[in-house]
Amino acid sequence: MAYIIFLAALARVCSYPTVLHHHSFAYIDRPRALLRLLLRAGGPALTHVFLCPIMSTKFASAYGVEPKACILSNSAFVEPDWDFQTLTGPLTIGLLSNLTKEKGLHTFLELVRSARIQGLGMKAILAGPIAGEADRKLVEDATRDLRDALEYRGPLYGSSKNTFYRDIDIFVFPTQYSHEAEPTVVFEALSAGNLIIAFDRGCITSQVGTNGLIVPTDSNFVQDSVDYLRQAAGQLTNLRGERRSCIDAYGAVHSSSSAIAKQLFS
Repeated sequence: MAYIIFLAALARVCSYPTVLHHHSFAYIDRPRALLRLLLRAGGPALTHVFLCPIMSTKFASAYGVEPKACILSNSAFVEPDWDFQTLTGPLTIGLLSNLTKEKGLHTFLELVRSARIQGLGMKAILAGPIAGEADRKLVEDATRDLRDALEYRGPLYGSSKNTFYRDIDIFVFPTQYSHEAEPTVVFEALSAGNLIIAFDRGCITSQVGTNGLIVPTDSNFVQDSVDYLRQAAGQLTNLRGERRSCIDAYGAVHSSSSAIAKQLFS
């Protein structure tokens, strides 16, 4: 951070245009003295690029400034996936991430177990790398106990990752990661026509819109999700029939963001 502050001050002295692209909510949710120093070093000419209006508004409130700013969403870099087939079988949920407690692994597995106990017939697919040995053991135990109700596909890339999203109805993302901003995985899920269940963190509320359930961070994620999933299971035919319209809606978001990106980078 000290180096960035030095560069911002030097650019100001030399009258160079300077852009600060924000990718974390950690210093917005908990304002930091070094960031205030960076704002003073860069001065009013410093241009801020935020991921969503929520980020811009919270930043201005946290630091008591009205910065020169623009919005560039990560949706500009995730294209819609038109290659899908209507699913059959039970309601299917999924989580793809770096599989840690912070990124929602423990909560996701608790949700799958709770749904089964409450008699909700559904399938869950888990994907992503597991770095911690304790988390690996947790997944191994869950796949053994839940049998056909839970599938772990490991780290996925390219076409295998696309197939993951096509194979699920609802993407569940109970992230508690302090830096969470505008996660690409949420846009990847929306681009494939998935509904979303996620905690209200960072820009996720603006990402999801009406395409799913946003759970307040102080609410019971597992039970709120089970209730939502029960309703979804009861309307599964209609839910799957609306997948194309969800992709169409995301396509419009992607086009708008792509146009902004082209203007900024031209």
